[in-house]
This record gives sequence, structure tokens and C-alpha cells, in this order.
Amino acid sequence: ERALPAAQSAYAGALDAYRTGRFRYLEVLDAQRTLFEIRGSEIDALAAYHDAAADLERLTGTPLAHLAGRP
Repeated sequence: ERALPAAQSAYAGALDAYRTGRFRYLEVLDAQRTLFEIRGSEIDALAAYHDAAADLERLTGTPLAHLAGRP
């Protein structure tokens, strides 16, 4: 919840600073790399969650919504 918005803000700030001559392009690339790494980690975590949910549904033969007591 906090890492991705912070990385997006850091990248935007670095890009603005580069455009005004306060940062070198290397700092922009570093901020961009960090942002992409965090996005990649988020995607990996979501994929692992959905894989685990699918495995649980397959093993139980029941949709997770029914296991949680939802119709």
C-alpha cells in the first residue's frame, strides 16, 4: 500500500528534477528501476496469491467464496 505510491512519487520527483537540471539522468534511471522492481514484486505476490487460491479451490472442490461463508 505504501511502497508503490512512494516509488511512483520518487520517480516523478526525480524526473522533474532532471528536467530542471537538478538531477543527472542516472538518478532518474535508479528511481525508475526501483519503481519497476516494486511493481514486479507486487505482480509476483498477486500471482502467488491467485495460484494458492486456485490450488485450494482445486483441492477442496469448493470455490473460496463458499469456504468463507459467502453465497
